[in-house]
Amino acid sequence: MYSNPSKGLYRKFVIDSGRLAGAILFGDTRGSDAVMAAIKDKKDVSACRDRLAQLDFDFSRV
Repeated sequence: MYSNPSKGLYRKFVIDSGRLAGAILFGDTRGSDAVMAAIKDKKDVSACRDRLAQLDFDFSRV
């Protein structure tokens, strides 16, 4: 989870059995298409789960 209320930013990711199952993005939604694709394709994010909420994380590489 990433939260910066003063900038109106919030990111939270739901992981189920190592796979991306859901996401909430408020404010900066860059990469949202890649996030949705990762959820739809049930991508394994276990190796990068600690970095998911970073604003510069590149979901297209998952």
